[in-house]
Amino acid sequence: MAGLLSTIGKHTASEDSAFEYLVEQGLLAKERRCSKCYPAPNLSLIRRSDIADGWTWRCSLRGCRTKVSIRKDSFFSQSKLRLTTWIKLMYLWASDIPVTKVRCHLDDGECSTTTAVDAYYLIRDIYTGKLLASPVLLGGPGIVVQIDESLMRHNHKYNRGRGPLDHIWVFGMLDTSLSPGVGYMEVVDKRDAAMLLPIIQQHTRPGTIIHSDQWAAYRDPAARLPTVACHRTVNHSRHFVDPQTGAHTQAVESYWNSVKSKLKSMRGTTDGMLPGHLDEYMWRERWGSGANGWMNAQTAYNSLVRHICTMRMRRKIFYVAVYV
Repeated sequence: MAGLLSTIGKHTASEDSAFEYLVEQGLLAKERRCSKCYPAPNLSLIRRSDIADGWTWRCSLRGCRTKVSIRKDSFFSQSKLRLTTWIKLMYLWASDIPVTKVRCHLDDGECSTTTAVDAYYLIRDIYTGKLLASPVLLGGPGIVVQIDESLMRHNHKYNRGRGPLDHIWVFGMLDTSLSPGVGYMEVVDKRDAAMLLPIIQQHTRPGTIIHSDQWAAYRDPAARLPTVACHRTVNHSRHFVDPQTGAHTQAVESYWNSVKSKLKSMRGTTDGMLPGHLDEYMWRERWGSGANGWMNAQTAYNSLVRHICTMRMRRKIFYVAVYV
């Protein structure tokens, strides 16, 4: 196994070790009950040499013998990939390995690029769902949040998609009290007050100080938004930093450079995928970073495992039979 995957080597040595690990992590059920029998007995785990997983659940009643996949109602139920391969793919994603490079880290024939793309799509559902369940909140009493919009001139894969005149604007906010800064981004159809001010209100804590340029949509948010205590601007046609208030947007502009550098490294994307890529960037900032604030593969992997388990519980995916 390649060095990158050595950390999870003991969990991917065999399908049995993968199954035991995923049960231990709460990603697969450790027990089930039969949905057809009353009172419902626990299903028994039996060895199956004719299936890739190697195990299946079976009702212990002689007149039933209902069989249930160990993947039923789990994150892995939508895929036929081996569980060992799934663990590897999760770690490769956490390590920020592009989907086009996944096969370089796997055994020959273990996973096609198309299948890896499908797996990354399923992981996207997890981090996007986590962001929806835990809305981003920035700032707070006396904390400066810089805001700005940026034009995303990304390349289109396969030369498909909207032309260069159909610009995609992203509105961004950066909490400057943290190092490195932590932000929020959202694709916007318009850059007017009706579009941008509700986003500021939704993603800032009470008492936040806003720094921005003098774009008209930002006019006087402190009087219009309950969470904004103060608004300071900088006139970029004259200064990079306002000489009187010290207001500037240099941190959020640096943030845009980092985001665009990440998108550029992907060698193009599609318009429909851009929001997902922004979500991934924000997820990694919050749950994929080490103690020093920089992104860390092991931290991201542990968070991914935890969030898959959390989403599974939230959606009541753990199998429970209810009898009246």
